[in-house]
Amino acid sequence: MTRSTSGRSSPGRIRVLFVIDSLGPGGAERTLKRVVEFIDPTIIECRVAVLQVREGNSVAEEIRDIGVPVDLVRVDRLRSLAGQARLLRYLLAYRPNIIHTHLEFSHTLGGIYGRLVGARSIGTIHTFALGRASREKKRLGLMWFSLRNAHVKVVAPSRSGMAHAEAVGRIPADRLVVLHNGVDLETFTPDASPRAEVREKLGIPADSPLLITVAVLRSGKGIDDLVSAMSEILESIPDAMALIVGDGDELVALQQLAGETGVADSVVFTGSRDDVGVLLAASDVFVLPTHEDLLPTVVAEAMAAGLPVVASDVGGLRDMVDEDVTGILYPAGDIPALTQACVELLDDSLRREALGRAGRLVAEEKFDIRKQVEALQRLYVESSRG
Repeated sequence: MTRSTSGRSSPGRIRVLFVIDSLGPGGAERTLKRVVEFIDPTIIECRVAVLQVREGNSVAEEIRDIGVPVDLVRVDRLRSLAGQARLLRYLLAYRPNIIHTHLEFSHTLGGIYGRLVGARSIGTIHTFALGRASREKKRLGLMWFSLRNAHVKVVAPSRSGMAHAEAVGRIPADRLVVLHNGVDLETFTPDASPRAEVREKLGIPADSPLLITVAVLRSGKGIDDLVSAMSEILESIPDAMALIVGDGDELVALQQLAGETGVADSVVFTGSRDDVGVLLAASDVFVLPTHEDLLPTVVAEAMAAGLPVVASDVGGLRDMVDEDVTGILYPAGDIPALTQACVELLDDSLRREALGRAGRLVAEEKFDIRKQVEALQRLYVESSRG
């Protein structure tokens, strides 16, 4: 989907500036991209300001390809007075009606400086913000201060996220909104037609029971749990395979782990891909062994693709996965429980199909990007009126 936009202000439309820390291939970044792709340009004039460059800011080009301007307003350090002045000048030049902030620096600076220029700020939280080191705690304290005092609304993607914002961030309940992240139901469909071709290209036998996970390969995502579980899974289902989609700092370590545990021939690492929909359609069970997640959109994508889900019972995943209705939840880090759940589903095609059908219905009801964007647009209109 592309749109015609010149970057100039248009009379009658609400000027919404999305401010985000960076535009690398992360969950918050891709959530933002989906929102601006489906927003109604006759109602909302969109622009994106990104404060830092990480992993090349690849999502920035994807957003520009849609027709939405993306500006780098460099703020490398929160205390950088030059960076703060740069952001203030930018806001004074653009004069947005609404500033929608995403991630830590953007919540802190976008809210405070937005208030100075007369904009109404809305923040979406994407992670459980729990500082451990002293400096990190101070930064997060500033973020929560801004969300609490300089934002008119705070959006949480799950009930657990709302509870976290209320308890840790002390955000008043009347300023919190729960709004699930959406996915494009036309991109993620239970379409088995490319299954054989996709598997052939990946070197996966057509009849191998196939697990799939999609994640940024970094600490906390629990992908090492899945690799570790594969040796036990293979004892029960010798022809099972796992497809690990994504890239990140942990890639080499995960590949080494697969070799050390003797499962390298049964685990395929694809790196980053832009065809996740067809990879899901070619698979049998989606697995997310994360140790911490607020509301992982990739689970909604898997459900939309008609896959049953095996996921750790953390964060907002209970908001997404109904036990034995759309999938199986297990205690995070419990590799025997992860193994058992995967084996149960790989070994029972009728159960897989039933859970997958139910998951698609839930995705249509709760995770349609069009419904998410419509709700956001209403929030922008209401907030711009004060």
